[in-house]
Amino acid sequence: WWAAALGNNEGGKAEFELSRFLIPGRKYVAEIYSDAEEGRSGKNTDRTGVKVSRRKVKHGDTLGFEIQARGGVAIRFYPAD
Repeated sequence: WWAAALGNNEGGKAEFELSRFLIPGRKYVAEIYSDAEEGRSGKNTDRTGVKVSRRKVKHGDTLGFEIQARGGVAIRFYPAD
């Protein structure tokens, strides 16, 4: 599975209720591609501007994100072994 959200000029919040598409009783890994945090200079501290993280999730979990202006988040879900 993949899920994504895009921000407008003001940014905002995105929330994903995983019970809408993950199968109950199974565990998954969420591979999250999101905006890197902004540094003091106003530029992304990561040279690519993308932060990649992973966390274990399951049916019933909710993932929430603060979306930067003109930014976004993409999440790939795959079974945890």
